Amino acid sequence: MKNCILIIALLIVGCQHQVERPLTESEKLADKQYYQFFGWMLFGDGDEDTAIESLFKSAEAGNAEAQIELGGCYAERPDLIKREKPDIDSAIIWWLRAAEQDEWMTQRDLAYYYADIQDWKQAEFWLKRAKKNGYKDKELHKRIRRNL
Repeated sequence: MKNCILIIALLIVGCQHQVERPLTESEKLADKQYYQFFGWMLFGDGDEDTAIESLFKSAEAGNAEAQIELGGCYAERPDLIKREKPDIDSAIIWWLRAAEQDEWMTQRDLAYYYADIQDWKQAEFWLKRAKKNGYKDKELHKRIRRNL
């Protein structure tokens, strides 16, 4: 029983994260705008046009989650942002903005994207950035190394 309590205590302490700096007013607004879009997309809350406009404003204000989402809309769901067809170039622009903010999942996705189009230097660059942020993928690393 003592061991279980000790393990639970260690898990709780280990799961706590560092205190983050308070958000600026512009960051709070960008978050609010992102969640307006998110609420509309998931639950149908609010007005579609306002939600889409909010996503763009949030992404332009530097909200990494909004940038990732907007990139995804350009690549996979252009209908959500009132576009007729996918636009990979625009998606990459938004994903690069999020990746520059050390979003490791986006860095990983960019590494895979560049590996798929055989831009091995860019693939290596983004994989290294993702690794610095805790991502591990030996197979992708080997694939990139074989082709450099």
